[in-house]
Amino acid sequence: MAATTDLAPKAALRSDIVNGVILTKLDVMLAPGATVGQVNAALAAVDGAIVYMRAGSPFLTVGVPRQADAAALAALAQVFQSQPGIAAVSPGREGEAKMLPDGATGMAIPELDHLLPTRFPAAWNAFSSISLPCEPVTVLIADTFGSFVNDTTAFNNEISDIEITGEFTDDDEQHGYQVATTLAAGFDAANPTGAAPFFIGQCVDLIGVQMGGLTVAEQLGAIVAQMPATGKFILNYAWGDFDTCPTNAQGNEDCQPAHFGDEIPTPWQRGMDAMLWWQLTKDRWPDFLVASAAGNEAAANSAQLYRGLAEAAFTSPTTCRPDPTINSSSASQRQVSGIRMTRPSPPWCRASS
Repeated sequence: MAATTDLAPKAALRSDIVNGVILTKLDVMLAPGATVGQVNAALAAVDGAIVYMRAGSPFLTVGVPRQADAAALAALAQVFQSQPGIAAVSPGREGEAKMLPDGATGMAIPELDHLLPTRFPAAWNAFSSISLPCEPVTVLIADTFGSFVNDTTAFNNEISDIEITGEFTDDDEQHGYQVATTLAAGFDAANPTGAAPFFIGQCVDLIGVQMGGLTVAEQLGAIVAQMPATGKFILNYAWGDFDTCPTNAQGNEDCQPAHFGDEIPTPWQRGMDAMLWWQLTKDRWPDFLVASAAGNEAAANSAQLYRGLAEAAFTSPTTCRPDPTINSSSASQRQVSGIRMTRPSPPWCRASS
């Protein structure tokens, strides 16, 4: 791992992302003791090049020629993983934004009810006790931010102070802007009304972290790169693993077991992502709180095939972690950087405390 250096992630084009799969990228974990020669030989086997890595880390992202579909990318991942010096490879996946259900799902949400599930309105009661100016709380919003803001978010009217890091996606993705207004729009008569009653820039310091066009490894690296060096902060992660199956000829979602491992991450791949999150952030856990996702995986078609998707603990690398208590003689075991990992089913991760 001594040969790895810091290389910043670069977003993929939207045209190269199909059903959440980035057809030009692979997430890779190097085996302990992997040599530069082995890595270069593995890259040559898939006509690939490293597009993201961190100094001293066995996790990296490899760029490859655009594949025809998810199955072709998964097959290429198997070729890469068969090479000496390579411990594990996953097809590049972007994940997807997570939102509470809207009226179209049969759960109509009045103007302010969207703030109730997490008791956001309780923050307003603290306003009278706050002395201004106050020490700002840094909030990282890990999400997708398109190249422009449309009028549906009211972002330009409500949010005057936010730093958005990374490259804007080459589309009009609005989810990150919607999350920002839900979190921090003004406490006034104009909707949307946000959860923070304070003046942005005085008590809340917003930093948008671009997730669009990046694999899971790149996304987690981008988050860590924006974490404050010292002090406490909050990470808002309304994001999670891709769980939507491809549609059939009739335009209906058609979930099949074959979609797991191609479009939809397997339990093993989810556990690998959780291990990367653990490696990157374990030393900072006392410093930050994660508010993670808001989706409806329990009702997803894919969750009917794999019930792990119905559990919030297994839908995001930030909500699960490698479980050192799992031990099975029948499980496939690997040794990575001195940490024994097992490969059982259901996933070898559990909700973080």
